[in-house]
Amino acid sequence: MLHIAKSRPVRVPYTRPKDIGVRDLEGEVKALRAQKQRSRASSELHETNCLTQDPVQPSTRSPDIDVSNPLLESPTGFVAARSSSQPIFIGEASCVAFGETLLQCVDKDADLSSWASPTYFQHDIIHRLMRPEVVLPDRIQARLLVEVAIRFIGTDYHLVLKKTFFDTLDRTCAGEIPMNPAWMCKFFVLLALGEMYSNRKRRMANQHVPGTDYFLRAVGLLQDLYETPSVEQVEVMVLFCFYSNALGRVKTAYTYSGIALRMALGLGLHRSLPTDTKLCPVDREHRKRVWWTLYTLDRLCSSNLGYPLLISDAVVDVELPTSEGLIPAELEEFTDPGHLVANVKLARITGQILNDIYCLPQRTTETFVQRVHRILLSLRKWNDELPSTLQLRQEHLPRHISSLHLHYNQSAKGPPRVFSPTTLALAESCVQAARASNSILSKLFVDGSLASFGYFDAHYLFSSTLILVMSAVMDPNVAMSDAVSYAFTILRAMKEDGNLPSFDYYERLQRTRISVGKMREANEARCRVSATHNGSTTPQEQLVHDADGSALGFVDGVPLDNPLIDSFLADKAFVWPEGMIPEDESLRDLMCELGDEFLFGPV
Repeated sequence: MLHIAKSRPVRVPYTRPKDIGVRDLEGEVKALRAQKQRSRASSELHETNCLTQDPVQPSTRSPDIDVSNPLLESPTGFVAARSSSQPIFIGEASCVAFGETLLQCVDKDADLSSWASPTYFQHDIIHRLMRPEVVLPDRIQARLLVEVAIRFIGTDYHLVLKKTFFDTLDRTCAGEIPMNPAWMCKFFVLLALGEMYSNRKRRMANQHVPGTDYFLRAVGLLQDLYETPSVEQVEVMVLFCFYSNALGRVKTAYTYSGIALRMALGLGLHRSLPTDTKLCPVDREHRKRVWWTLYTLDRLCSSNLGYPLLISDAVVDVELPTSEGLIPAELEEFTDPGHLVANVKLARITGQILNDIYCLPQRTTETFVQRVHRILLSLRKWNDELPSTLQLRQEHLPRHISSLHLHYNQSAKGPPRVFSPTTLALAESCVQAARASNSILSKLFVDGSLASFGYFDAHYLFSSTLILVMSAVMDPNVAMSDAVSYAFTILRAMKEDGNLPSFDYYERLQRTRISVGKMREANEARCRVSATHNGSTTPQEQLVHDADGSALGFVDGVPLDNPLIDSFLADKAFVWPEGMIPEDESLRDLMCELGDEFLFGPV
């Protein structure tokens, strides 16, 4: 299919003579392919002229060409900020941008520039105006805090060589070895994470997030070693990224991960080491796991902010984490690699979403629906191939497995408009993913495993609740209303405890819910007046009836388990290089609704 910016290719009907032979057909195919190649080359040279020539009649348009990608409506992601003269960029793929789009849909007069600046922690030490004194904490207390940090995020990600780190901790506290600045920096930020994840009480008297004092000591010890980086420095930046998110300093966290990525590239962590390299098996595996932890974290930060990826998969050839070839003593340094491998594979799909869905127009030869089709196939394959040890079981939710599935549900959510049955099925999958995330977070809250001061739990709660608020309008029922109320209650509790990211998230959700409520009341009033005059079923009642996802055969809590999505993913037309049109009528409707272009605005 010939793609010209903003042009609408014509699908010309063709009738083959009855007596035509196979060789004649082959000749025609070759001629058509040659003609297509010439047309494509010509379009690149005369793109501007082509936009104004040969207007297409509505009756001859291909159904998958006419409509732009519905995920982007505004020309850019820039918004004004009342606290700054400079515009602020909000990535179109971020949940905040999606929430603002939703708010504008229900409240045309919403002034997005009236938002206050996001709440985040500030201190003189972070601005390098002070340097703290190094005072070591009690050894037993330090070990406990580090173990808490490893329990919460050390299975999801590779933070340190465990045995080596604890041996160094004991010897440093005992004064047997001198204090190494890089190691001490890593030590204090691990203490900060441990205190944050172990804290169950409400906001501290000094209004700080738990662990702040430890983190400030780590910041004071942070060195500028970018010219001579080390794997340990990369570890430090990764840990700084984790804790900065908890302080509401999400762009700072993104920057730390970017610095870490640049240092890792300088160290060649993204490349497979030659077999003759003189590194012991532990150091080889350590390099791999540090890289893949950074890779996963960087894509997670990019996705949450809606920013472009910093590195392409095409330049990465380092092997995935493994325990093969390690003796029992060496295995003590690592956790089981299965969880990190699952996170890496999910991070790759996150990269596909950012590159292929939220991309500039005319940067790909695939249609938009083909890209959606491919990504959904990847998500389903990831779920199907997940080891049994990492599958979600409601009766037992280990923290690391909960985090993995929250990340998966985040990837499975999206904002398709509801028209055809297939589009409705995709929308219902978003709702199922959101409900699954909120169910996990609610259970973590009840079990006391919710990261009260963590960034990602608050972010997942905000993202999933946006979807549920929309669903509550489309399909009002007690269960959905309760799900939204639970989410608001948990997010409010996190805000009252002092979780800084939840301040902004809670206010955004509150404003959206109020605007949605007003819109719904006005719509129901109009429907009642119309029904009184016409004596018929109100449009609102019909809307609720049509949007009933239970009629589509969903298995509760499984985002992509739906017969219509099965049909969509099974259609081979979406993976053919020539972009053939599917025969199924519902799939053609889907292509017509979504379109194959992703327009940021006029080109």
